[in-house]
Amino acid sequence: RVLFRSDVPGEIVYQRVMYRAKAGDGTPSNLRADDTPETLRVRLREYHEKTAPLLELFEAKGMLVRVDGVGSIGEIYQAIRDSLGLPEPKTDDNGT
Repeated sequence: RVLFRSDVPGEIVYQRVMYRAKAGDGTPSNLRADDTPETLRVRLREYHEKTAPLLELFEAKGMLVRVDGVGSIGEIYQAIRDSLGLPEPKTDDNGT
């Protein structure tokens, strides 16, 4: 069993969440309560204070796999596959 850590700088996390907040149609029913700059700052602070220290424990036990979380979905997916040593997916004659 492993734990994946997608390493993403805080400023990129902020940009992604703010983009997600704008991607909806703007109606209150389509917005998440935690998609505000203030709430995000609190969530990131709590993450760094309470969750991030646990990464050292998992790393010491050899259970932590770090992947670069900056890039396209395909690049991140490939980094995860590579970290697990998985072979490339098989394709048929049509390339699917």
